[in-house]
Amino acid sequence: MNSRIFPSEPERWKCRTLGNYEHVLSEKLMLLAKEVLLPLAVQTNALIIGTESCDVMNAFMQVAAPLQRQLGSHCPFKVLFFLQAPRLEYRAKRDGSCIWNFKRQCKQWQA
Repeated sequence: MNSRIFPSEPERWKCRTLGNYEHVLSEKLMLLAKEVLLPLAVQTNALIIGTESCDVMNAFMQVAAPLQRQLGSHCPFKVLFFLQAPRLEYRAKRDGSCIWNFKRQCKQWQA
């Protein structure tokens, strides 16, 4: 088997560290979320769909959370966020968290 075409598994899935670039990348994503994505979501009454493993979604959520808390049910955009069930259960055990409040009010989750 040609190793250049089919690299070994450890080499193929090898993580590459970004070093100092991780911090720069995080700042750039936050800037994108704040200056582009959030205004666009507000103007278009958007439904934002994402997962917990998406860095862009996480940056957007950090930027959007204060506005969502401030506007409550009058927030012009909605977020549909997919998480793995064990993470939700773990987060739901923290009093006062958003997930805890949802679990407390959800009859199906109480069963």
